[in-house]
Amino acid sequence: MSTLVHLSAEGALQRWEPALRAEEQALRAIYLHPRAVDWLTHTLPELEPTWNLEVDPAEELDAFANVFFRGETLAFDKQVKPLRHISAGIWELKTAELRLFGWFASRDIFICSAVDSATKIKQHRLYAGYRDQAVRDRVALNLDEPKFVSGDEIENVLSNCR
Repeated sequence: MSTLVHLSAEGALQRWEPALRAEEQALRAIYLHPRAVDWLTHTLPELEPTWNLEVDPAEELDAFANVFFRGETLAFDKQVKPLRHISAGIWELKTAELRLFGWFASRDIFICSAVDSATKIKQHRLYAGYRDQAVRDRVALNLDEPKFVSGDEIENVLSNCR
């Protein structure tokens, strides 16, 4: 079994390095599955906005990520939402344009299995598929037990939520 640091060194996960100012400190962390890294690298830059024409999806995600990493207050059920279809500890982080699927390895540490556009997910009804994929990814990941925070209580997975 391995820790998140070991899995990052092996390339099984990649730690998302926040673009914070020098005086800011990351109070939360996100680790990305290679599938999520690929999507963020190749698909996100080409994605056109559908909801807010003033901000493209990449800028929107960057703004959300900075709030997340700095440990600022997140609005439960608006920015963070559990997928309640199963009690498997799978969570959805969301912006207007994007959905990030994964689980919390511990409080304030999210492992992102996949990312996609909200429009595509809704049009093709992909929520269950992304949820199930995240469960499979978690099972396959050689991570020390417990691999995730179980349940759907926001206070157990994130600090500073309302």
